[in-house]
Amino acid sequence: MRTGPIRVLVVDDSRTTQLILKRILSSADDIEVVGLAANGREALEMIPRLDPTVICTDLLMPVMDGFVLTEEVMRRYPRPILVISSLIGDNNASENFRALEAGAVDVFAKPSTGAQLEEMSRELIRNIRIVAGVRVITRRNLPGSRPGADRVAGSSASPSPPGDTTPLPRDSGFRRPSPDGSGLVERPASRPADSGGSLAGRPLREPTVIRGTEPVRPRREPLPSLPALRGPVPPGRLPVRMATIGASTGGPQALQTILGAMPVTFPVPILCVQHISEGFLKGMVEWLDQQCSLKVRIAQTGELPLPGHVYFPQEDTHLVVDRAGRLMPSFEGPLDGHRPAVTTTFRSVSRQYGAAALAVLLTGMGRDGAEGMVEIHRAGGFTIAQDEATSVVWGMPREAILRGAVRLTLPVQAIAGTMVQLATSR
Repeated sequence: MRTGPIRVLVVDDSRTTQLILKRILSSADDIEVVGLAANGREALEMIPRLDPTVICTDLLMPVMDGFVLTEEVMRRYPRPILVISSLIGDNNASENFRALEAGAVDVFAKPSTGAQLEEMSRELIRNIRIVAGVRVITRRNLPGSRPGADRVAGSSASPSPPGDTTPLPRDSGFRRPSPDGSGLVERPASRPADSGGSLAGRPLREPTVIRGTEPVRPRREPLPSLPALRGPVPPGRLPVRMATIGASTGGPQALQTILGAMPVTFPVPILCVQHISEGFLKGMVEWLDQQCSLKVRIAQTGELPLPGHVYFPQEDTHLVVDRAGRLMPSFEGPLDGHRPAVTTTFRSVSRQYGAAALAVLLTGMGRDGAEGMVEIHRAGGFTIAQDEATSVVWGMPREAILRGAVRLTLPVQAIAGTMVQLATSR
């Protein structure tokens, strides 16, 4: 467990931005800015001496940009990286998510002066605390692999971690992939860190990021046993007509893994809710659309969802399905602090599709989605939660499990295949 403050290295070629970020972060008693670097090369020289817990980096910088810095950090000095970016315009919005492929944990809009600065400052401090709880291991690309292919975010066929004890139901038809002998070398982050939060009245355990085949595994606490799944689809079960996915911290990487493994013939629509900073939605959707064979888009008011299409809510709205089956934005207030909220979409899908719904809850801090998962489970729909070992923050899935609302708990690499099996079984 971390005993000292969160040590932050800020990397940005703007001296003004450096000072703004330092002032914001230094206002928190548990955060210390230990260094300011003007480019990636300077940052790499500072890391062995300063030993930061978290690195905050811009992307566009001279000498060495944030993309190369992220790759080098994950190869040489693995630790959590938060991209703080101003690249949220229409022309370069998807560039931010290249950083996730390189190994960054999350992206955040660069603070600016104005009425929203105080709110953005609070959110940045919160994100730093969350990111500080993520632990990483050394990444080493294999010959012929693309950058990021050995991360959870970039691989749809990575084997389950050695020693993974996540239970799979007997006779379920779902099998763990076998190890591929990649020989990736584990190198723990220099400072184990706690998550700085609590969950259901208990301290949160340390989240984990997988950077290859061997995770840094926290101690497991007992969870309620889940009913065994006898056969890929229980007898008498309705065919799936709608799939829905919810995610928060670490979600873009998990969504890339799942959606990137989906065949173009996936027979039902998918509704996705991802908590993300304002301004980054369009870029994330464009990035995901480039990563998979399904059509990924922002839902348009009143459109009917199509098979093989993935729909995200419009920015700062909930996504619901009306009685005619059309996708509609909802401007109701935030739920559990979120708009869009996963639970709002899950509840809408439960009311419209009942036992023909398939819901997946992925990595994320907090509890959003858990109550919605309960409603889908009670309606007879099929529910899946991402397991602890492959979650960046195992908060939202754990909450759903504690409520007895999860039918299967799976590593992220196994979720796409399971969804296909459920959606195509009749």
